[in-house]
Amino acid sequence: EHGDSFHYKDPINRFIKKKMFECKLSLYKRDKRRYPKIRNLYYIIKPLLKFVLYHSFINYMVKRARERGCEAIVCGHLHLPQIKEIKGIKYINSGDWVKHLSYIVEDKDGEFKLKYFKDIK
Repeated sequence: EHGDSFHYKDPINRFIKKKMFECKLSLYKRDKRRYPKIRNLYYIIKPLLKFVLYHSFINYMVKRARERGCEAIVCGHLHLPQIKEIKGIKYINSGDWVKHLSYIVEDKDGEFKLKYFKDIK
């Protein structure tokens, strides 16, 4: 499944996005002339929202993996390369090829390793 489909299943993600939309719409209706300035508030709180949604997504995926009896999650959706253990579930994110030039390899022992294009010799 594509990662975007999981965002719609995550209740925290749906709640935050719905409330943000309602807030922006309400502010726009209230004062259309000042809306461009008010809209900048969104860009101020966007990093905090990304942090909350990032952790919400990962926690949702870990919960889903546990419910299905999986030992690991392999994805690239969040574009942040990392391999770590979360509540007994291995979380493997390949990152992306555009910004991080990162990818995942599986060695002969079945272990996943995070690699970067700059490391290729």
